Amino acid sequence: MAWYSFTGNNSLGRPIQGEYKIRADADAELLLISRLQSAGITAASIKKVPFFSACLIELKRFAGRCFPVKKSDLFIFYYQLADMMEVGIPLKQALMVIAAHFNNPRLARVIHDVVGDLSKGATFAEALGRHKRLFPAVILRLISFAQSKEELTAILRYCDQSMRRMSFLQKVLFVTIPQCSIMVVLFMVLFFLRERYLPSFNYAIFVFKNPVPLVIHVFEFLTGLFTVNLFKTLASILGVVVGFKLLVYFSKKTRFLYHAFLFYFPVISGVILALERERLALLYSILLKGGASTQKCAQCGIAVIGNLFFQRRVKAMSRAVQRGEEFSNTLRYFRIFGSAEVQMIALGAISASLIKTFERIYTVSQIILERKLLLLLEFLRLGLYLWNSLFFFFTIFVAETLFFYPGAH
Repeated sequence: MAWYSFTGNNSLGRPIQGEYKIRADADAELLLISRLQSAGITAASIKKVPFFSACLIELKRFAGRCFPVKKSDLFIFYYQLADMMEVGIPLKQALMVIAAHFNNPRLARVIHDVVGDLSKGATFAEALGRHKRLFPAVILRLISFAQSKEELTAILRYCDQSMRRMSFLQKVLFVTIPQCSIMVVLFMVLFFLRERYLPSFNYAIFVFKNPVPLVIHVFEFLTGLFTVNLFKTLASILGVVVGFKLLVYFSKKTRFLYHAFLFYFPVISGVILALERERLALLYSILLKGGASTQKCAQCGIAVIGNLFFQRRVKAMSRAVQRGEEFSNTLRYFRIFGSAEVQMIALGAISASLIKTFERIYTVSQIILERKLLLLLEFLRLGLYLWNSLFFFFTIFVAETLFFYPGAH
């Protein structure tokens, strides 16, 4: 067996390159060309990888099994698979070609396992479901709804585009990390002052400020909570968060009440509505472009909704569409989209331009979501800024009392 590197174009004319391991003989290049052509790839150049470079490839593939699969690897997988299936390449054959030249060895091994499960008679959703750490439940539910090759291709397009977006948690971390870093520095300063000058600080407050003893107790409690007992504080917070997460995960009623609270909470509710509507608009536009019916869109829409309170509306809408009611009327009745968007959908259904209508709604929903997210993140940044400002002035007050009042030491 030897490694060959190739460059070329796929069936859609896009450039593609990779490495392929194949039997080393006189007809190896012809065999590789035929395999690439069967996968819809036109090879422009094929070169045998030198021995040391092949050893590096093998070492990289072996070491890659210990590293996690990146998010970028997954949407590249969905993108390539959708491209190959769109031009008529069978599912198993497309998966084998992707696994042969995929850069991430761990994901390539998973794809080989999926091909093996498909050969044993499992469905594509069942084969992916055996690797739930890589493929979320939302994607598995969507793929299980696909009953034709066109619908599966459309769902893979949706998976590709949805995986490319930065998650809400990543944006929150991006905003909070600078303020949290400032908070950590202030905690370290307080820890130093408490450990070295606490008796002098207590004396200075009593002599020069003459306050009630409650001030001393509050200071000792706060500084002790976030300095000497910092690990206990963090462990308590972590225990509360993990306990709440487990309660929400295992109790359906608690999870529903939590999602209902978020759905009606100010500022956050606008973000949730905009996020769910953006997901639905993207899914509907891609499925309709792939030839799916409005009944299939309504059925698949249940899988992409994250908020259970909003999901209840989408389920009721799906049942109404399956009973034969008009798609735009159900959207208006269950308040899935706004009145202006529902009117656009109704006109798009009459003029046979429903796909373009949902694409416009998706574009507008992206703009609305970004504005809502910006407002929420600004509120979060402002809250952390005010907290750090108060904490900073408290630290200045402590330092001033210790170092600038005579008789403090």
